[in-house]
Amino acid sequence: MKDNQDLLFGAGGVVLFRSKKKRTELETEARYLKEIAKSAEALRERTEALERSNRELEQFAYVASHDLQEPLCMVASYTQLLAKRYKGKLDTDADAPRPELILLDLNLPRKDGREVLAEIKGNGDLKRIPVVVLTTSRSEQAILKSYDLSANCYITKPVDLDQFISVVRSINEFWLSIVKLPGEVESW
Repeated sequence: MKDNQDLLFGAGGVVLFRSKKKRTELETEARYLKEIAKSAEALRERTEALERSNRELEQFAYVASHDLQEPLCMVASYTQLLAKRYKGKLDTDADAPRPELILLDLNLPRKDGREVLAEIKGNGDLKRIPVVVLTTSRSEQAILKSYDLSANCYITKPVDLDQFISVVRSINEFWLSIVKLPGEVESW
């Protein structure tokens, strides 16, 4: 009860201090408690913001995954249709259209893109067709391996659809409008 000897209680709950030291200690403690309360409030606000951000991210992931399912199914179905329709014909048919440019993803479903690149560049009839590796991989090893296999360029796919479209347009502009490809004949 020695602590209470420094306090005098006045009328109406007013606290009077006998010692200046005790008053300073209580004021310091009050400031400390206010700082703790402010920190707790800031933490609560940040937690709410993080929870809101997580909900938005989950919603985006859900929408993105469902929006991508249909185009991916369509591409897979189209690939399956071509494989069924032209089974064995594309390899042997001399009348098959020859591509001017090959866009190659390294992450193919049935065969590794590097294997496809090696086959293209190892085939005397195909090796002069420019191959643009357009993939999600940023791996230095993947880049080096692609160039070792004679890729003509390596581009990392942007995640954003608008940026992706811009990259594809740039590839088209450069390879099919600016670059002189084998087999093109200029007339004077």
